[in-house]
Amino acid sequence: MVLFNRMTLPGRDWRAARDWYVTHLGFSPEWENPQLDLAAISDASGFKIFLCEGESAANAQLAFALEVDDVERRYQAMTRAGVTFEHGPQKTFWGYGAEARDPNDYVLRLWDARSMREKG
Repeated sequence: MVLFNRMTLPGRDWRAARDWYVTHLGFSPEWENPQLDLAAISDASGFKIFLCEGESAANAQLAFALEVDDVERRYQAMTRAGVTFEHGPQKTFWGYGAEARDPNDYVLRLWDARSMREKG
């Protein structure tokens, strides 16, 4: 058995990234080590992301799919909170959802199972 349970995302500002994921997507802060410019956050399933200072790999055209409870509602809430989206919920080559960028310029594809099934 193989489980993908953590990854590291380098970027310009680990604190800003931590706060963004916690505030807008509901990730939980796990721990941080300011001396190493490193923090860990986790999603509802326990998947951990280590955020650290370093050269962002966003230019490598990475994109992350994040399942949310309702993509339309999440899009509206994040837009009201000032998050800029590449596009709102719509049909795309990867299915139905919205695309945003995190503070380190990583592409986040937000989707939900119902909308994907009905509109994707």
